[in-house]
Amino acid sequence: MNIDYIRDRLGSVVGNTDKFYSMADSGILSLGRLAVGVVLARVAGAEAFGEFVLLTTIGVIIMSLVTAKYFTPMIVLTSGALDVGKGRVIGWFKARLLRVHLVGIVLGVTGLTVVNFFDFDLWIYLAFIASTLSGLELCFYRSRMQSEFRMRRGLNADILGLLSMGGVMYLMWFHFDRPALGFWIGSSIGSGCAIFLMRRCLPENRDANIGSIELEKTELMETTRMGNSMFVGSMANSICSRVQPFVLASVGGTIAVATFGVAWSFLGPIRMLTASLTGVLRPRLAKFRQKEDWVAFNRYSRLSCRTLGVVGAVGVVIAAVLGSNIAVFVFGEPMRSAGYLLPIAFAYATLDAVTTCLLYTSD
Repeated sequence: MNIDYIRDRLGSVVGNTDKFYSMADSGILSLGRLAVGVVLARVAGAEAFGEFVLLTTIGVIIMSLVTAKYFTPMIVLTSGALDVGKGRVIGWFKARLLRVHLVGIVLGVTGLTVVNFFDFDLWIYLAFIASTLSGLELCFYRSRMQSEFRMRRGLNADILGLLSMGGVMYLMWFHFDRPALGFWIGSSIGSGCAIFLMRRCLPENRDANIGSIELEKTELMETTRMGNSMFVGSMANSICSRVQPFVLASVGGTIAVATFGVAWSFLGPIRMLTASLTGVLRPRLAKFRQKEDWVAFNRYSRLSCRTLGVVGAVGVVIAAVLGSNIAVFVFGEPMRSAGYLLPIAFAYATLDAVTTCLLYTSD
């Protein structure tokens, strides 16, 4: 893969402005979550960071399941659709999101029993519920921005949300010494600010179509089939890759979760870079497939996987030598022991990256 090719691909990505802004949005949100974790680990301690990891994991599971069930099918069905049909589909998904909110409130109240088991602060738990519900609403509008190809303004809205969250978190830390509570409150306020800005950017006639709307039989079958299959896949992924913090919490407490969370925090940016790479590769590989140029297709596919493997192997070696120093430099001295997990985390990230690349570049 020569320099001219890389320059051409970067120019293609930047030239496709909505794709570029969508990638930038994902990157900024991922780095924002990493920054929050670093701040909490340094100023609030390992206990607060472990609690943050547990609650964040619950939020990610909920968000991924709802996204797979509703938001991703909505993007697929509404991108490029006519205004009338698009409004009807969006209205149907909006009505389902209201049901999700109601179920979330019921589950949140029921989950008060979990507060005592994991020794959560009650106010933090309540703020987490508000943050999760507002985050679902924000994800709905972000999905609409993607389907309308307006992610430049979506990026601005998410930046406003992050800045609002950071401001509230700082005020709660400075005045009340409660940075963790400030994060969840600030996350709710930040989501509200981002939603407000996104709503102003979207066509007004869409919301007028939201209500008790039923889709035609063929549309309903396509929507439910797509959503159900994605939901099952997301559920399997959550069971395989997101239950570890809860097992650790039941066995070793929040300190063990915090140690695990330090290593896991590095995986978000790595996965984002992997998704960006596959996003750049897929159009070129699709062109090779259409031309039935299988020699070039296989060459680029193998080169991409080998590049990821080599970079990942170098990362594993660096983590093995400097893991403890990296953990202390980023998260503080109390998290030194997490450095021993970094080589394993980087090895897992490498396998995940290569597998993802194979998935999207396989014939």
